[in-house]
Amino acid sequence: MTKPILTLAAVAAIAQVLTTAPAVAAPSFSCSGNLNRTEVAICRSERLGTLDREMVGWFRRVSAQLDEGRVRALRQQQRDWIVARNACAAERLCIAAAYTNRIALLKRLAGASPERTQPPDDAAPEPVASGSSDVERVAVLPDGTLERYMKDGRIVRRFPNGKLETEWPDGRKSSYSFYTNTQPGNLPALPPGLEGWGTELEGRLLGVLENILSDAEYNAYRQTESGKDGYVLIDWRLSSLQFLTQDQ
Repeated sequence: MTKPILTLAAVAAIAQVLTTAPAVAAPSFSCSGNLNRTEVAICRSERLGTLDREMVGWFRRVSAQLDEGRVRALRQQQRDWIVARNACAAERLCIAAAYTNRIALLKRLAGASPERTQPPDDAAPEPVASGSSDVERVAVLPDGTLERYMKDGRIVRRFPNGKLETEWPDGRKSSYSFYTNTQPGNLPALPPGLEGWGTELEGRLLGVLENILSDAEYNAYRQTESGKDGYVLIDWRLSSLQFLTQDQ
């Protein structure tokens, strides 16, 4: 769906570990074959590969603690999460935030069932492999909600508050949020002389949005920018552009 929403507040918590040059990755899945953009990004990043393996380890740990019915439910939740993760496309900060949130949730679930805390690697099924889908069309609703209509029948939404939702053809809905708790005021200031660059970038991004949206859609989108400025506004516009233009 939306690039799952990641404000630049997340940069303070994640960016430092993602700024090194790409390295050979070792995620839980094979890096050969027909990969989508998110999987390619994971395979090209040592850090993302590490996060993927950690997430799989916690997924197995939780699965080993559950009965068959709950394992099925957990696997469906994993499918839904993979859809949301893939909405990040190739944006590494967004992917890292998705993994960080998923790992935190799985850790909490593992703590809820203490009878088995160290299952063997083969104690539970592997997470379901992800696939990719093409976007049929995009739309902006009157309240500023962004929508992507997928060819497989899914509708992916990013709401004005940054929440993401996937609506499946059978009516099921899954919601996600990729915000961190880092506050914008904790971010570093731009280096001296670059303050004007930030203002110029804000304007250029807004110009691109104006070009790709109809007048009604543009006016609806602008409602979602209320209260945002600086880093947060720049990231909101970047994430909006990515959500509207990515192809899966």
